[in-house]
This record gives sequence, C-alpha cells and structure tokens, in this order.
Amino acid sequence: MSISTTLKLIPFIASIGLYFTQFIPEHIPSLWATIVKCLPILSLALFTVLHEGFTSKTKLNRKIFTALLFSCVGDACLLWPEYFLHGVVAFGVAQIIFIVAAGFESLNMKIGLVLFPYANTVLYLVGPGVMSEPPLLAASVFLYSPILFGRVWLTWSKLFRNSPNWTTIFGAIGSFAFLVSDSYLSLNRFYVPLPYHQEIVMLTYYLAQSAVALTVLYQPTDKIKKRK
Repeated sequence: MSISTTLKLIPFIASIGLYFTQFIPEHIPSLWATIVKCLPILSLALFTVLHEGFTSKTKLNRKIFTALLFSCVGDACLLWPEYFLHGVVAFGVAQIIFIVAAGFESLNMKIGLVLFPYANTVLYLVGPGVMSEPPLLAASVFLYSPILFGRVWLTWSKLFRNSPNWTTIFGAIGSFAFLVSDSYLSLNRFYVPLPYHQEIVMLTYYLAQSAVALTVLYQPTDKIKKRK
C-alpha cells in the first residue's frame, strides 16, 4: 500500500480512534453519537472518491461509494430504536449494491454446505425474538438475512473459483466480517444479551467496510490486465 493511499485512509483511522475513545453506549442515542458512529463510513466513502474518483475505468468506486452511503444511513437509523426498521432496509439496499459490485458468478456448492448450517442455526436462535417484533420489522429482518448470506456465498465462491487477487480477498474478508457483525448484533437483540456486544459488532463492522472499500485499489488494475 502506497504512502498516498495511507494518507487517504487517515480520516478513517482517526474517526475509528474517535469512536472507540468516545465509545458512547448505543442505548444513549444522540446527534453526537450518530455523528461519531457514521464518521468512519463517511471517511471510507470519501476514500473511494479520492482514489481515482468516478470514471469509466473505476465503476466499482461509484458502487462501493453508494453502498457505503446507504450503510451510513443504516448506522444512523439503528442507533435510534424507532428507526430500526429503516436501518434494516438501508443495509439491505447496501448489501444488494455490494453484490452487484462484486459481480454475479456461479456459486460454489461446498461453500454453501458450510454456510447453510450456520445460517439456519442463527435464524433458529433469533427466530422467536424476531417474530415477537412488529410484522413489518420481522419481515425485513427475514428478508435481509438471505441477502447477506448470499453475498458471503458469492464472494467466497469467487475467491476459491478464480486465482485469488486482492479484490477477491478483500471482498471475501469484508463479507465474512459483516456476517460476524450482524450475527452477533442479531443474537444480542433477538436472542440473549451477549458480552461486549457493542465492541465486537462495531470492530467487525468497521473491518468489513474497510475491507470492501480497499477493493477499489485493485479493480482498475485488474481490468487493464484483462484488456491486454
């Protein structure tokens, strides 16, 4: 990673430091807490713009940027209990855009066989809690889940089907970290309170988003190689 790239990531690193220094408990929503929580994602969105901007050769940048903005809306909404449904919807849109950005490809059945038991176990545990929520919220959570699992399945299928490159590696890391983050969040909210849930959810979440944002560093180069 070049010095130039590292400098572009300084706002993200600084905002991560601010979040964990302040560490405002999530059950105390406020405007300042919302800003502190959203700043790292806005910094990553800025990073995609600073890295070669939006051109015909960097279409991935625009998709990742848009998904990060929807994620930011989701972050803000999840902080306020009355807007939890809106947050789930915003993250659902973000996941769909991340899938489009990754590119559709046939799925690896072996990876699916690993993911399905995990997915079914989490859904089995959180199911009763989700069903106790208002119908619209319950439906949105159950619709969001297969979208996220589909993204993980796709990115890991791409990683193992093709010769690994930094785009597929970061994409796979990002989707898996997102899965861990959302699983822990869901279990804590809908099943049973878990220790250090805010720390674990946010650490894995910021890891997920930063890994996906870093895919923009390598995609243009890969395209140029293909043309040659």
